[in-house]
Amino acid sequence: MSNRIYYTVCYCTGEDPDFPADELNSITPNTKGWVSPKFAGFPQEIGLQLESKANITKFQIQSHQSMITKKIEIFCGNGESYE
Repeated sequence: MSNRIYYTVCYCTGEDPDFPADELNSITPNTKGWVSPKFAGFPQEIGLQLESKANITKFQIQSHQSMITKKIEIFCGNGESYE
């Protein structure tokens, strides 16, 4: 059984004004999600600060059928700063 891990968006390189990154802070049926700016270059980064240390065994990313990414890299760290 998996438990939800709570987080806050703490960093973002860019966002579409209609789909800001802070949308991800509150997941509800009405959440629109985050979308990078149109014609943005790689990499687009979004940083998530976990509420507490966690053992992550599964990471789920959902995308819209017309906005599928070509590449995703996931980095994990331990500390006070995203940088």
